[in-house]
Amino acid sequence: MVTVNLFNQLDNQVTGGTWTTAATTGSPPLPPNPPVTYNGDVDFSGVSVGSYVYSYQPPGICKPTQSTVSVNVEEDCSTFSANNYSFNLCQGNLTALNINDSEIICKINGIDISSGDTISLSGVDLELQTPTLLVADPITGGTYSFNYNICSAASGCTDTGVVNLTVIDVTGLSSIILVSACTNSGTIDLFDLANLVYIKSLLSNSWALFSGSPISGTFNGSAGVFSTNGNIGDYSFTFDECISCGCIDVDVTVTVIEEPDVGSGTTISVCQGVTVTMFDDFNTENGGTVVSGGTFTALTSCLPVPGGSFNGITFDTTGVTLGLYCFTYTVIHPICGTNSSSFSINVISCP
Repeated sequence: MVTVNLFNQLDNQVTGGTWTTAATTGSPPLPPNPPVTYNGDVDFSGVSVGSYVYSYQPPGICKPTQSTVSVNVEEDCSTFSANNYSFNLCQGNLTALNINDSEIICKINGIDISSGDTISLSGVDLELQTPTLLVADPITGGTYSFNYNICSAASGCTDTGVVNLTVIDVTGLSSIILVSACTNSGTIDLFDLANLVYIKSLLSNSWALFSGSPISGTFNGSAGVFSTNGNIGDYSFTFDECISCGCIDVDVTVTVIEEPDVGSGTTISVCQGVTVTMFDDFNTENGGTVVSGGTFTALTSCLPVPGGSFNGITFDTTGVTLGLYCFTYTVIHPICGTNSSSFSINVISCP
């Protein structure tokens, strides 16, 4: 309830007179002709925005001059709100998007606009024909989001709405995709590979395994995900579905290679004066399966540090301080990325 006491708006007026309404811009709630005890309250709950004028005739035989009270009812901006919209469009169509807000569309992404203006937004031309946005053609497939403001000239209230525009690229619905991955690549999103993520919500079919035998539980057709963990070889998947803009026919082949074996943390002990051939000794300690071509690096976290006696290929322990020397072996692979392991050499005194 929004109550205004009319008597409180007057200066030193006695109660018991008569209230009447004068010309107004709205439809005022009419107070009754009050008795002497009438307190002058008027409930403006739910009343239209506008100006409401009341006249008061004080009691008495002498008929003192009437007083006037004007009540301006303004819009509650906390309840003034714009709508959010989502549209799906086919690439190649000039489409009118109906924005059904009753208030004036006053800005798009902070730009003042008027009917007939053209706003360029990330490759999307929006021509305003209030309350319709004409989307120009062609537009690259993808999802575009922009803000628009509505404003009320009467109240000054404003609010921001969001328009999400998904343009479906009909030229990219059919494709053959070949990718390489590693056993350490983790989970691959097939929808992402096929550039279908932006229309995933419109799809209901699942991916199907075309060839290959992935480990149980590593392929989920409905989610469109494939885990490379433990899988080595070629795996082919297909997705087919027809939507309003055309038919999707995508084949994806993932070639998974094994992650390079860089060994595991290994420690050897050698007599002072022995020259260690880094890769040969490290590979031998790891069963001869370590991939070659990596780089040995001395770590300063261990003391002592080998200094000039280590050249990346060999470590000559002649004259070095006794103790534990720490190294890493790192292999950089174009698909599997960087893999490392540790190699420690304990130099001891021998009889």
